[in-house]
Amino acid sequence: MRKCMYMKKRMAIFVFYDKDNIVDEYVYFLLAEIKKVVSYLTVVCNGNISEKDHWRMREFAEDVFERENIGFDAGAIKDVILNYVGIEKIKKYKELLITNDTVYGPLYPLSEVFKRMEGENVDFWGLTQTGNPRFLQSYFLVVRENMLHSTYFQNFWEQMRYYSCFRDVLRFYERRFTPYFEEKGYNWTSYISVDKYKEKCYEEFLNPYYHLFDETLKNENRMPFLKRKPMANKYSFQLGHVGILFKNYIAAVQSIAKQKYFDFSMVWNNLLRVYPLHDIQIGCNLTYVLETGKKSVSCMKDVLLVVKVNTELFLPELTEKCNNFAKIANVWVYADDDILQRLEPEMPSAVRLISSDRNEDASICSGILENNKDYRYICWLDTRDYMQDNLSYAERKGRYICYIENLCENEGYIARIRCLLEREGQLGMLFPPQFFEKQMQKDKENKARLQDFCKELNISVPLPEETSFMNNIHSFWIKRKLAEDFVKRSKRCSVCLKDFESGLIGEALACYAQTKGYYTGIVKCSEYATVEAADKEEYLFEKMELLRILSGRETYFEQKLVLKDKILVTDKIIPFIKKHKRVYIYGTGEVAKRLTPMLQGVAGFIVSDGHSKGEYLYNMPIIYFSEYKYEPGDGIILALNSENGRQVMEMLEKQNLTVDILPYHLQKMRG
Repeated sequence: MRKCMYMKKRMAIFVFYDKDNIVDEYVYFLLAEIKKVVSYLTVVCNGNISEKDHWRMREFAEDVFERENIGFDAGAIKDVILNYVGIEKIKKYKELLITNDTVYGPLYPLSEVFKRMEGENVDFWGLTQTGNPRFLQSYFLVVRENMLHSTYFQNFWEQMRYYSCFRDVLRFYERRFTPYFEEKGYNWTSYISVDKYKEKCYEEFLNPYYHLFDETLKNENRMPFLKRKPMANKYSFQLGHVGILFKNYIAAVQSIAKQKYFDFSMVWNNLLRVYPLHDIQIGCNLTYVLETGKKSVSCMKDVLLVVKVNTELFLPELTEKCNNFAKIANVWVYADDDILQRLEPEMPSAVRLISSDRNEDASICSGILENNKDYRYICWLDTRDYMQDNLSYAERKGRYICYIENLCENEGYIARIRCLLEREGQLGMLFPPQFFEKQMQKDKENKARLQDFCKELNISVPLPEETSFMNNIHSFWIKRKLAEDFVKRSKRCSVCLKDFESGLIGEALACYAQTKGYYTGIVKCSEYATVEAADKEEYLFEKMELLRILSGRETYFEQKLVLKDKILVTDKIIPFIKKHKRVYIYGTGEVAKRLTPMLQGVAGFIVSDGHSKGEYLYNMPIIYFSEYKYEPGDGIILALNSENGRQVMEMLEKQNLTVDILPYHLQKMRG
């Protein structure tokens, strides 16, 4: 390997963790690129990887250590520095790079980064900084000789505990690292400066690798990585602040997907294995709005339109679509004999009419795949999507437009969908959007059935906690190869597809596609998307005003917090109080002050020893924990945030108290 002139005598510690102990291809690419700029690479895995992966890592790394995931990244780094490699050996190097697998990339050679940072007269640096006060983000830190060889650096890691709570690692490692060494007199900087962005974003929330990611790619100091978590966790990063535009992030990601240095398929392969499709769809904005205007359409004999007709409602509209599409694509219509008799005089000979039972989805699917190999893309339309019970004609019409026309508005629209599926090789399926009112519904029963179905088919993918964008939709586009492989899988697993509704099969197909490295998106025609956006905007403003009145708060996040508290009080806390003879609230801070006015029957408040306290709060006594005397039938509500809640729970466990505890920070809302 040709050594980079910016490699110098530099060591790297690379921390790897995967909940399934699987090493994806992007990790190997990352290791190979890191090795180009360091002379010694140590990999530490928080888990036990396969022997094959272990030896493949050794192609790039001098050391590969495996350990239990104790203390998260900070614990792994501590073990390398103090135990596995040792501080004395590390001191032989002029620089130490500390990094991990939470990034995709690099997007260009890392030698460019180190070359630009050579001129910085600092003791340590990172790629990005955030927070108020500022600190370097720990996914990429470089420590130089002066600080690396100091007793302060050794002491920092000797004092580092093996924290069991990830928030504690953030607090005592990532957020403490920069101020700790700054107080010791060491200078620092970041490769990407955030000073120029102060007017563009709330400074204390500025996270450059997300909020201003598009701008960091344009600078002379370009961001070399794409952070992994925002790709499937949009709402945790967006923060809802004015001026932080999600579309800019997506546009930047799309530009990366087109460049040649980094193969973006490695991103999809990892995301699809690790995250639920629903989260990926939101995080990566996999919603496609396509024009319906005229387009030069040639014959598309590799497209098959399957129409499953279970009702005569909107039959004239479906007939017209079939007539038009039969001119350019294959059209097969499945219906019972009565409906076929009505359709036959209206349909051209090019449309294939097939008699079938109304619920016979499995045999239809098998028949399609076995009888014709010429088509590559299947559009499956099912009239059950607009025939739910207890709906008016107008409501069914709305669903017809939502589910049917968003999949096949006209010939030009179908041609654009075909081009989209052809252009994006890893796009396996497209669903129409959920009908607006249906988006608000949760369906735990459907999730349980989907879990059972996937288990029978040996499909192992993470499923969303709540409902998904594909829930109970019977109509979709799919690449033929995926459908064919899915049917073969069901036969090998002896699973009878007749036992499952096609709405469930559609979602199961998407889960199967996910295991094969294909993502699933939502497709909308431009006219529908425009009207839907206006309707949702009006609905949202009206709802926000009602929330403002109900909560007495102005911002969305404050309103959400108040409503969450009210739901938890009703569902969890009041029943907890009724269940116990005596209940104390642990804490007198913000959480306690929000909850207490909604409660009755509380005996008082408890605070940890050594904390300042008053005598009373809401006319109830405040006592130290050492003053609390347990009585049978007692209960304690931990009214604390996540960080403090976990610390108090650890303390209570050490006390071996038998008191019943309700931790606020661990409660989830119903639904």
